[in-house]
Amino acid sequence: MGDQCLQKCSKTKRASDEPKRLEKGRTAPKKDDRSYEERREYLRDYQKGWVRSRRLIWLEANGPCRQCGSWERLEIDHVDPTRKTSHRIWSWSAERRAAELKKCQVLCHACHRAKTKAYNRRHKTGKKGVTSKLDPKTVEQIYRKAKAGGRPRALSREYGVCHSTIVSIRDGHTWRWLTSKLDQKAPEQLSLISQGAA
Repeated sequence: MGDQCLQKCSKTKRASDEPKRLEKGRTAPKKDDRSYEERREYLRDYQKGWVRSRRLIWLEANGPCRQCGSWERLEIDHVDPTRKTSHRIWSWSAERRAAELKKCQVLCHACHRAKTKAYNRRHKTGKKGVTSKLDPKTVEQIYRKAKAGGRPRALSREYGVCHSTIVSIRDGHTWRWLTSKLDQKAPEQLSLISQGAA
C-alpha cells in the first residue's frame, strides 16, 4: 500500500509541475539541430557582436580624437601604458571595465601610432627595446616558474599582469629573444634555477 501511495504521489507531483511551468510562459527546450561547430561559430559571432557594440558605444560617447579631433578609425589608448591591466576589457563587468577605461583616452589610429612610437623611443625596456611593464629579470623569473609548473593565474596575481601575458611568456610568443636563451640552457640547470627562484 505504501508503494502504491508513493507512486501515486510522485505521478501527481510530476503532472502538477507541468501546468505551473507552462503558466509562467516557459516552454519545453527546443532541440538544436546545428552541429557543435555551427553552434560554436554562432556563439563566437554573437560575442564579437556585443563586444563590438560596447566598444563603439564607448568610443562615440568619448570621441573624437583628443589630439586632432578626427572621428575616423578611433582607438582606445591608455594614457599611461604602465598602468594598463589588459586591452581585453569589453567582456568584463561594468564596474571593472569603467575602472580600466578611466585610464584611457580616445585617439585616432594615426595619433595613437605616433604616441606609441614616441613612447617606445623614450621608454626602452630590456635588451631589445620592448616596451613593457616587465623587465627582463622579472620575465626570466616568470618563465622559470611557469616552466616548473606554476599556474598562470597565480603568477599573474603575483606579478600584477594578465594571465594571458604569463601564458605568452611561457609559450614563447612574447619575450622570445630572452626565453630562447633560457631554452638553450641545459634542462637540469633550468630546474635547479627554478627551484632557487621559487
